Amino acid sequence: MAKIYNDLRPVGIVYLFLILLGSCGPKIVYEHKTEVPDPWKYSDTLSFEYEISDVSKAYDLMLRVSHNKDFRYENLYIRATTTFPDMTVTSSPLSLELSKDGGEWEGNCSSKTCTAEIMLSQQAFFKTKGRYRLKLEQFSRQDSLPGVSSMTLLLTEATQKK
Repeated sequence: MAKIYNDLRPVGIVYLFLILLGSCGPKIVYEHKTEVPDPWKYSDTLSFEYEISDVSKAYDLMLRVSHNKDFRYENLYIRATTTFPDMTVTSSPLSLELSKDGGEWEGNCSSKTCTAEIMLSQQAFFKTKGRYRLKLEQFSRQDSLPGVSSMTLLLTEATQKK
C-alpha cells in the first residue's frame, strides 16, 4: 500500500499544480455568447445584460468576434448602445479591427473561422450598481453583412497594473 501511495505522490503534485495554475487569471463576472444571423442585417440586434454589484473594482470589457476567413472586410462597424441602471442611454459607433496591416487576420484562426478578442474598455469603473444592457447593431454600409458567426461579451475584474 505504501508503495502505491509513493508512486502516486508525484502525479498528485502535478495535478495540484495544474489546478492552481488554472485558477489564476482574471475573475469572470459575465460571459455570454450570441450567435449572429447570417447575413447580419441592420434589424438584427444582439443584446447582453450583466449585473454590477461592486463599484469599487475596475473591470475589463472584451468582445470576442468570430467570423469566416472569407469575410470581405478588415474591420467591422457596429453601433454599441449602453443602457445604465438609471435608464440613461449612450450610443456610439465602433470600428472593430479584424485584420492587421498587411491583411493577416487578428486572433486565432482555424481552417475556416477566426476569432479576434477586442478590448472595448480596460480598467473601467462603473458609477452605479445594477443591471447594464449592451446592444450591438451592425453598422456597415450594406444592410446584409455575411460572414460574422458569433460575438461573446466578456466582463472580468481587471487585474492590478504594476
